[in-house]
Amino acid sequence: MAPVKVFISYARKDNTAPPDADPRGFVTVLNQQLQYELDILGSPQPVIWRDEQIADGDQFEPLIDSAIRESGILLVVLSRNWLGREWCERELKSFERRWSKDDQLRIRRRIIIAAKHHIEPNERPLILQGQVGYRFFELDGNPRVERLFYDRGAFDPRFYEQWSAPLAPDRLRFVI
Repeated sequence: MAPVKVFISYARKDNTAPPDADPRGFVTVLNQQLQYELDILGSPQPVIWRDEQIADGDQFEPLIDSAIRESGILLVVLSRNWLGREWCERELKSFERRWSKDDQLRIRRRIIIAAKHHIEPNERPLILQGQVGYRFFELDGNPRVERLFYDRGAFDPRFYEQWSAPLAPDRLRFVI
């Protein structure tokens, strides 16, 4: 059996590295931590795919389409940057089409949200409404202030605690 492929859908701005700290952006850190956690779990191991694997000069669109067609899970890095981005919307719709023979519940089970920011449920695309996912922030106080678990290269311990949440990386081991 071929390993499950996990397609990471994200806005490039969510991977911008801070100029004065850790040279890695949020998506890179998230990807590396997920790979680490999966390595610990052992086989069978999903394959993580994101667009950094596209070389300069490659045709972007066919490679994205092919990666989505081969993916069993879509990991959405949900943020204010992700919302309204044409490519992010296309990736989500392509993934829905790829699994259109399944009912909506089974498609939703194939989508995992890694929430970088708080997005009200009614502001999300319909398929993501009602999804909880894993939060990499907290809302604190009144008015609510968003505190990121990875900010300017610094980690809040709760960033790592997300990986011990029920089913976090282990969920990726299954073909749903």
